[in-house]
Amino acid sequence: MTLLSIIMPVYNKEEYIDRAIQSIIGQSFKEWELIIVDDGSIDKSLSLCKKYENGKIKVISIENNGVSNARNIGLNMSCGDFVTFIDADDYVASDYLENLYQPQYDFIISGLSKVSKNSELIDTIKPLNNGVIKIDDICKNFYKEQMDTGIYGFVAGKCIRKSIITDNSISFDKSINLAE
Repeated sequence: MTLLSIIMPVYNKEEYIDRAIQSIIGQSFKEWELIIVDDGSIDKSLSLCKKYENGKIKVISIENNGVSNARNIGLNMSCGDFVTFIDADDYVASDYLENLYQPQYDFIISGLSKVSKNSELIDTIKPLNNGVIKIDDICKNFYKEQMDTGIYGFVAGKCIRKSIITDNSISFDKSINLAE
């Protein structure tokens, strides 16, 4: 059963892709699918991704058209009740999905750690609010929190009920390449 779809856009990330995929394979939470959308990589990213392809890991190759387009294709192919996004140069702790998947809620926002290529901690970003928060309460501090942390400008560390996306025809704007 697929409870959570993980969408991973890839463009020229051969240096990082194995670690990213291995961190998903090693999750304690097992009811996931990984949809990798290679966005026309010209390095070895696609061939590295294809070696992981199986029933849980799907690899799609498209012509380069940007990260937002790749994410939309992943969304359209996803089968999980929830979706999350992990970039090809990210990696996650083994209990990441277990902590992120909270089916009693529609939208989960977690923190994240920024690390160097050598895995040295650069910064930790956490949402100001913790626990169950109504959208009106998030809106009160939205601008300040976004300016201080940038947390709402990236898709990492978010999990959303897929029906919210499909019922409201939500997609990524293909003209936006950063903080999409």
